[in-house]
Amino acid sequence: MEILLKKMHEAVRQSDTLLVSTHLHADGDAIGSLLAVSLFLDQLGKRHRVIINDAEVDERFAYLANFDKIECASRVLEKEGAPTFDAAVIVDVPGKKRMGDSAALLDNIPVVIKIDHHPAEDDFTLDFVDTEASSASAMVYDWLRAGGAAMDKPLAEAVYTGIMSDTGRLSYSNTRVHDMRICAHLLECGVEVEAITNQIFFNNPYEALKVVGRGLVNLELYLEGRFALTHLSLEELNGADQSDLEELANYPVSVRGVRVGAYIREVEPGFYKISLRSRSRADVRKVAQRFDGGGHFHAAGCRFRGTLAQLLEKLIPAVEEQLIAAGENGS
Repeated sequence: MEILLKKMHEAVRQSDTLLVSTHLHADGDAIGSLLAVSLFLDQLGKRHRVIINDAEVDERFAYLANFDKIECASRVLEKEGAPTFDAAVIVDVPGKKRMGDSAALLDNIPVVIKIDHHPAEDDFTLDFVDTEASSASAMVYDWLRAGGAAMDKPLAEAVYTGIMSDTGRLSYSNTRVHDMRICAHLLECGVEVEAITNQIFFNNPYEALKVVGRGLVNLELYLEGRFALTHLSLEELNGADQSDLEELANYPVSVRGVRVGAYIREVEPGFYKISLRSRSRADVRKVAQRFDGGGHFHAAGCRFRGTLAQLLEKLIPAVEEQLIAAGENGS
């Protein structure tokens, strides 16, 4: 791995202009790792642009340095076509189809470096992939340390934000000893734990919490209580920001006796996004893959076009199949 990390740094140092990007619907880990790379490039004095698919970026993360540098890919492409870059660093994304409009920016870039903890979907010039890592941010930390980055407070805050987001404040099963050590070092670099925790996890709009309440009312049990799901229609969402409702993904699987949970929301008429969680040996990544989605063993996501009834007709058997494969068929 040391050789790979060295090659990645050599590629960056040999480049004059770089693109930094991540997956569409960027979450805390995507934004944290994205901005950590951007801040490191600032340290190197490298010209770069931070361009992602999203037209709106979660304002909860606006406290991070370089947040104001994030640009929307469709707007860039419309105004100037595809800009020229010597290299790209993409984080927290397994392949082009997860990048939305920003994928088009990679077409003519000769060197693409990927740092990701998901199973690879596309191969690039230099791929640093570790599916056992808790987060892309933890991997970016390792890469930056290998390159001699100065871990000042802004950079530490970006990495810490990403790790906290993807590990649920170091509470999910993907949390490793290494994450604890990284976070201890980041605190030494000036990270203020309470401030970041409050900003990410306890800074919810009033109307969004009311929508969360509707989601809890819609909670349903299937498969003899081993599978729980909640769903929100477009009308029930009532224009709430999706990023303010992500915690709903964790409620169904928290029900006593439930092994797999799902949070389903209608993001446009007849089009649903599904977040899956497992607290068992059931692999929800395989469930998501049935719908051309992906993710991790215990946390995954996918999309579906059709009616809610049609979705449940396919989703429930897919979950049951994984419960049986895990020996948790309830018998």
